[in-house]
Amino acid sequence: MICDEVRNKVYETFGEQNVPFLLRIRIMTHLCCCGRCAKEYRKLRTLTQTLTQDDFFPAVPLSNIDNIMGEIERLEEAEINKEHNVVPVSLRGWVIIGFIMLISLSSLVFGMGFMKVVSTQGRSFLLPVSLTIGCVVTGYGAMFIGSHLKELSDRFLR
Repeated sequence: MICDEVRNKVYETFGEQNVPFLLRIRIMTHLCCCGRCAKEYRKLRTLTQTLTQDDFFPAVPLSNIDNIMGEIERLEEAEINKEHNVVPVSLRGWVIIGFIMLISLSSLVFGMGFMKVVSTQGRSFLLPVSLTIGCVVTGYGAMFIGSHLKELSDRFLR
C-alpha cells in the first residue's frame, strides 16, 4: 500500500472496533516499514488520547453557554457578511441606470439600421424585439426589488 492510501484508511477506520483483519494487518505492516506514516499515526493517537481526557476541556458553567452561543452566531454572521461584502448600488444609481436603459431600449426602434431590418423582414420582426425589451426591463426590475427588498418593505409596509 502507498502512504496516501494508508493514511486515508487510518483516518477512516481510526477508533472503530470492527476493522477487517486483513486491512488491519496491511496497515500495521506499512506502519512498521514506513517511519513517516508511523510518526503520523502516533501523533493521531496522542491527539485523540489528549482530547478524550476528562480534564482537557475545563467545565463551563451553564449560564455562560447562552453568551458563548450568541457570540458564535454573531461571529458566523460577521463571516458571512464579510464573504458577501459587495458594495450596493444606491437607489439613485439604480433609478438613473434604469432610465438610461429604458431610453436606450425604446430609442432602438428609431435607429436607421432597425428600420432597414423591419422593411426586409416584415412587421413580424417587432414581436421578438418587444419580448426582448420586456424581458430585460422585467429582469432589471426584479433585480432592483431583490437587492432593495428590506428598504422597500420598510418604506411601503409602515
